[in-house]
This record gives sequence, C-alpha cells and structure tokens, in this order.
Amino acid sequence: MLKYNAAAETPEEQWTDLSANLPINIGGRVGSLNLQGHYNMFIRIKPDDSNFIVLGGTNIYRSTTGFTTPAGQESWVGGYSSDNSVGVYTNHHPDQHNFIFLPKNPNRALSANDGGVQLTEDITASNDDVEQVQWTSLNNGYLTTQPYTVSFDPSAKSDDLLAGFQDNGTWYTSSPNGKKAWEEDFGGDGAYNAIAD
Repeated sequence: MLKYNAAAETPEEQWTDLSANLPINIGGRVGSLNLQGHYNMFIRIKPDDSNFIVLGGTNIYRSTTGFTTPAGQESWVGGYSSDNSVGVYTNHHPDQHNFIFLPKNPNRALSANDGGVQLTEDITASNDDVEQVQWTSLNNGYLTTQPYTVSFDPSAKSDDLLAGFQDNGTWYTSSPNGKKAWEEDFGGDGAYNAIAD
C-alpha cells in the first residue's frame, strides 16, 4: 500500500510505502490478510474520514490511521471469526468482494462476500469484545452456494444426499422433501465427498 504525499517537492518524495502496516502479521490459521490470488479483494475509504480505510480479503480489516500505523488483531472486523479459528465471524462470512459505505450515514455499511450481503449499523464500533463490529444478514433466505460435489447413496432404499459447497461446508439430507432443512456435517470449504454403500 502506498500513500500519496501531494505536498512533496519532487516526484521521488510523493509516495510512502505503508505495506508493512497492513494486517499481515496477525498469524494463526486465518488471521493475516489473504487475498487468495486477488480472488477476494477491495479497499474503500470512508467518505467523511480519509484516514478510515477498510480492506477486504478473506477477512475485513479497518484502519483509523490510513495504515500509517501497524494493523493488528483490533483491526479485524469481519470474515472468519476474529478468535482466529476457522469458524465465521458472527452474522458475517469469509471471502470479501465488495463494501459500500451508505451515503446518508457512512458509519453504516454493506458487505458482499461468498456468504451473501450483510449490514453493519456502525463500522466504527469499538469495544472490548473480540468481535467489535456487529453484522446483520440481509440474505432473508437467499443462499449463496455452489456445490463442488453431490453424492447420492447407491442403495435404492435410501434418500441420503451429501453435498460439498464452496466456502459453505458439507451438508446432508435424507429426505426427498425439498423444503426440509439439511444438516451441516463439516464447516469451511465443502470440497469433495462420497457415500459408501
């Protein structure tokens, strides 16, 4: 990340490299900034505060100093759970694709990711909790799932069905009723699966 300095007298003095201040040293299994080869990435500047920057990768991070100071654990406000497990941040989801500050109140914001769309009433929220920013899902029944593999039980006497979804776990049902809720067997990335006879 580079910061432009319009007051500099020569072109060589116009940019400052702030890359070392990005959230790259949080560590753990899912803590540090991960852009997944630019699959999920954005950077947004709060309209009423040019030092408030929101950065998205697998997680969402924020800086109130324009990343002129190092971003740590406290900057983590969405995506994977900020307790640095492979769980998800409450009412949020990993793999960020877009972020919008609402024009009439830029403390409110929308987040778009592999799990749908979520709203926060206050992206600036700060408290002692691990998950400082509170999110509300706007999916209202809309599911964003893409199966990698779907497996049927080879037995003619069974309706067992297993499906692994991209970033949305592996789910199971034994009912032919399309309205019956499925059960999640594994979280994270669903990947491949099979049902043995």
